[in-house]
Amino acid sequence: MANKKMKLIMYLYFVLFCCCTNTNNRKDSKEDFYTRTSGWDYMRIPLIKPFEVTCTDNVQWIVDTKIPPTTIQNIQGPSDVKRVGVYPPYILLYCKGEPIVSGQPVKEAWFIINANENRIYGFKTQKDFLLFASDCRLSNLKTFDVNNIWQSFSNGKALPWTKNIDKYKQ
Repeated sequence: MANKKMKLIMYLYFVLFCCCTNTNNRKDSKEDFYTRTSGWDYMRIPLIKPFEVTCTDNVQWIVDTKIPPTTIQNIQGPSDVKRVGVYPPYILLYCKGEPIVSGQPVKEAWFIINANENRIYGFKTQKDFLLFASDCRLSNLKTFDVNNIWQSFSNGKALPWTKNIDKYKQ
């Protein structure tokens, strides 16, 4: 009887282990950054490693810039992200709600993150944003609604900037 119980317990552990291990979608950790759609309690959209847009409440998307506060110059990590575009090494963000630029909450703001330099630039006007983007030799800019991008990405479709990222990683 004890032998049957032991076999049953071993079998259950084996089944649980197999069910909890997703070997079909396993990729190396480098690729995982660009393919993982969520974590335990959040949704995510990968931008340029290590930058990502995340959402924990199904409403507000934020960017954890992972940039030390001394290089941010009174800019809080972009919150209330509505639109995003990626032109390596640059990440473009449009935020509406109460993003903070130069220590002041504003109704809307534009941000450019330079992933190579780990710097973030915030702008209170679209005109200033476009002027700075031009100085960075960025033109014909296209940004995408974060909710639409996440919906598409979570359904297995490639991000619009995947080809740009592939060229950037080489």
